[in-house]
Amino acid sequence: MTPTLTTSTGAYSPAAVPADYAATRAGILWTAANLAADTRRRYGHRMLLDVDLLAWTLNTLTQHHPRRERTIIATYPAACAAARRAAAVSNPYLTPDLHGSPNAWMSWQQAVIAHEIAEHRHPGPQLWAIFATAATLASQPGDITEGLLPGRWPDIDRHRPNHTQ
Repeated sequence: MTPTLTTSTGAYSPAAVPADYAATRAGILWTAANLAADTRRRYGHRMLLDVDLLAWTLNTLTQHHPRRERTIIATYPAACAAARRAAAVSNPYLTPDLHGSPNAWMSWQQAVIAHEIAEHRHPGPQLWAIFATAATLASQPGDITEGLLPGRWPDIDRHRPNHTQ
């Protein structure tokens, strides 16, 4: 039986993104991290093969925050670039010259997924880690005091298949 994200010890805590932060790079990236973790829990890796998580994040945020739609759309390319940089740092096979332009999200998402599956691991935790790293780097000093709370996944390794305890 595979452990779920709701296990009692070290459970995943999603990031809290207040409406005021929905249009920031950190807000977009933490929302994407939440979607990556939730997709892992609800649908497994097959869903990740067919979805662009950042585009899904953009759609989710513009639906939930229609008054901030213009700002969200304007900030979106910077969030994509930040996630791409974090992905490139996480894996030497994800260099920009191998995976297209900064807007070519699907190419490096697919590379992360293919690499994780080849290693017999679920890609959700790796995608979450990329978004969490990018969101942390995009955060500003006063974000936490203003209500933007980072997500936590202390037992992330337990959610990777073939992990030995």
